[in-house]
Amino acid sequence: MRTFQRDLLLMAMEDESLRPCWGPMHGLQGQEWRQHTYSRLIMAYLWMGAEAGGIPAASIRANAIEIMKSPPGRDYWQRSRDRWKLDACSARERQFVKIFEEEFQRRSSEP
Repeated sequence: MRTFQRDLLLMAMEDESLRPCWGPMHGLQGQEWRQHTYSRLIMAYLWMGAEAGGIPAASIRANAIEIMKSPPGRDYWQRSRDRWKLDACSARERQFVKIFEEEFQRRSSEP
């Protein structure tokens, strides 16, 4: 299912006419839409790795720290975190969301 979702997102990244099919995507267009969608793909990769146990929590945190250093990463999390929280059912998934939320909050509180 995730491969199918990735393929659909990649198609929309390549063909702008397909983007509206995903809904308003927070009202984003152009480069912002592409960065949001690419961030979504990165997060899906990390989520899947964490869920499968292939990416340890320490590595998830290291990635979260780096992602939250970038404006597109912070913007993505700010726009999408409520959805991630809703989708987190297992303990691993809740831990994943907790890590990203902690790093987002830490970075947001910096001057």
